[in-house]
Amino acid sequence: MPTTKPMNAHDFGGHGFQRRTFEPAFVSAMAIVMLACGASAHQESAPSSTPARGKSQVESASRSSLMILDDNLRTIALQRLSSFTSESITYVDLDGQERRLEREGVLALVPRDWAESLSQPVTRTARSDQAVLRLADGVTLMGTPALTDADEAGGESLTWDHRVLREFTFKLDQILSIDLAARDGEPPALTAEADALLDTRAPSADTILLRNAERLRGFVAGFQPGVENGRGAPAISIEIDKVATVVPLARVRAISLSNPRTRSGAITISLGDGSVISASTLTFGDDNTFVVAIERSGQPVQSVRLTNDSLQAALLSPRRLVTLASLTPQAPPVATSRTDRATREVTVIAEPEPLDLRSVLVSGAAEVRWAIPSGAVRFSAFLVLPDDARPLGAFSCSLDVLNDRGATLPGLSKEHSLSSKSPSGELLIELPPEARSIRFRTVQGASGPVQVGVLLRRAAFVLKP
Repeated sequence: MPTTKPMNAHDFGGHGFQRRTFEPAFVSAMAIVMLACGASAHQESAPSSTPARGKSQVESASRSSLMILDDNLRTIALQRLSSFTSESITYVDLDGQERRLEREGVLALVPRDWAESLSQPVTRTARSDQAVLRLADGVTLMGTPALTDADEAGGESLTWDHRVLREFTFKLDQILSIDLAARDGEPPALTAEADALLDTRAPSADTILLRNAERLRGFVAGFQPGVENGRGAPAISIEIDKVATVVPLARVRAISLSNPRTRSGAITISLGDGSVISASTLTFGDDNTFVVAIERSGQPVQSVRLTNDSLQAALLSPRRLVTLASLTPQAPPVATSRTDRATREVTVIAEPEPLDLRSVLVSGAAEVRWAIPSGAVRFSAFLVLPDDARPLGAFSCSLDVLNDRGATLPGLSKEHSLSSKSPSGELLIELPPEARSIRFRTVQGASGPVQVGVLLRRAAFVLKP
């Protein structure tokens, strides 16, 4: 891998509100993403010319590690990409035929196992030994804090080191949270408390969770680098009742800042290590590479090369996709059964998914509603019976599209029955302009209790261009 210089990325993750007055800095960065998209002309069977949702066209054919996801939420398997510009995408299909799609009709590039992974369990992944930085606009970077004198001088910035992308510097108003990773032997109670803090969607104050489980609430004023001669260590400063307290980072388990979440219109790229970066443009080079550019105010461009295994997915039109996990139900779940005594709640599963399409668990026999985002033209979700509910779970699910009076629109109701023999189903429904909300119901079957509930996997609204 070629040597790269550190990148300064004040604007990398968006602005957020200004925590305090500071002089704006503008930066730029560029990543050249190499994909081994080579192909073989050999085909073992003829694929269908019409791409199918949720399944590949020819499993045994030579295929790219990525597939195309169009705005009808269909996946298109391919041998390789031929060209990739801001106007169109040209690719070679599994028949060896070159085809062209308008870029506007493509939502994302997704992993080759996009369909197969639906059957995998949904649980929190094994923890990494790396820390995790999350920004207000959805950018996530694995790595470690790499505090420098610039952080101390600026007072309100943090330099972050990624193993491949190198270093970026962010202002505190861009940061949502920092998970400084569990250590061997960490008590489960501390792990659970850190998870709860990091999952908080709208904290009322900046919060630092120490490794002894103590919490400090106030205003995070800045980070301080360590002193090389050993007389100091990297630290964080928090003001509590206008009194500054400096805490060594070695004592800190997690940090949550009360910055508002923002929605980025930039291209979102998921990397294999769990990082998620944003880019202003994405094109395909003559040497079978993706060129991912992040530019700010004409500053010099820096670059880094990534292997094919590093890129997991790319959301090309973030503003056209609203995930169900990002929305809050209009009201708490309502019981649909007098005998089912399960706790009724709606939970977003923390397991990361490509394109941030995290699963939503509706517990118990319940009814829940979500408002439809403005401009939505279709809704899609995969219904999955959780593994621990499959032995006895038997219940029906329905999805109704409602108007502004709460009445079901004609012809816009879908039903599925889930059981151990049929543990999954698919919902895809077109939304007319008068649609205002969706109502999802689970009803207990005759053979036993609903138990855990039902998962809505990769549930999302697609907005019009």
